[in-house]
Amino acid sequence: MNNPTLREVYIKTIASLSADNQVENDVRVLLCANNNLNSMSELFVNFDKKIFDLQRFHSDLARLIDSEPVEYIVGKSNFLGREFIVSHDVLIPRNETEELVKYVENKLVSLNKKEFLVADIGTGSGCIAISLSLDLNISCIATDISLDALKIAKLNNKHLKSNVSFLHGDILYPLIDNDIKLDAIVSNPPYIKENFPIAGSVFDFEPHVALFAKHGTDFYEDIFRNCKHVLNSPGYMLFEISPDIINDLEELLKKYLPEAHYEIVKDINQNERILFVSVEKV
Repeated sequence: MNNPTLREVYIKTIASLSADNQVENDVRVLLCANNNLNSMSELFVNFDKKIFDLQRFHSDLARLIDSEPVEYIVGKSNFLGREFIVSHDVLIPRNETEELVKYVENKLVSLNKKEFLVADIGTGSGCIAISLSLDLNISCIATDISLDALKIAKLNNKHLKSNVSFLHGDILYPLIDNDIKLDAIVSNPPYIKENFPIAGSVFDFEPHVALFAKHGTDFYEDIFRNCKHVLNSPGYMLFEISPDIINDLEELLKKYLPEAHYEIVKDINQNERILFVSVEKV
């Protein structure tokens, strides 16, 4: 039996699902991946061609119906216009983190320094460090406690031809052990409190080590406590945060960095999402 066309598969699939706009888009992503098409426009141009592998599509669709994120199914995710390799060993890059990266870039440029050495702590897929390296034409260091995550980040670094070096270890300790001094620390650490309810597709498929912290602030506290060992003077720290932990973060800043200046920045949805800390004397 001849394979049906992409159009036929798409129409039949959408008719069989209670499909909202996101599901319809995810089905189109699966069809693109199935036929080595790089964009939705390419899909529409080729809509009347035969699907390449109908069995694989049905297998991928079953995973989608089971709430697995489409990025894990196709093994890639878009972040700031670049395609990043992802697996279940790393978080799927999110829009909030895109906002963090653009804020970091604008902030670093505004400081009018010729050179910056920046470290991305808990790099995951490498999307933060790699984007900063490419957009600002700087070298970055990226750390992660997960060797599997570092493998993905290194693949992305090679694929995107960025200038990032990688260290394995927990939080700032690989930087301390190597006596590395930085101008800025950037991080999207785990900040979801244990037992906090989250979407099943996130809980079931994304790495818990990159999502959860016992109190929500554990990783920030460790960085605040030890940043003096790695930051130059002045030094800067920029974090993605959750609105739920702001009061706790402010208390930790008073405890460990009472002289620091800090700002809390809202994202496009008016949620407090970014913490900027300036440390004049370390």
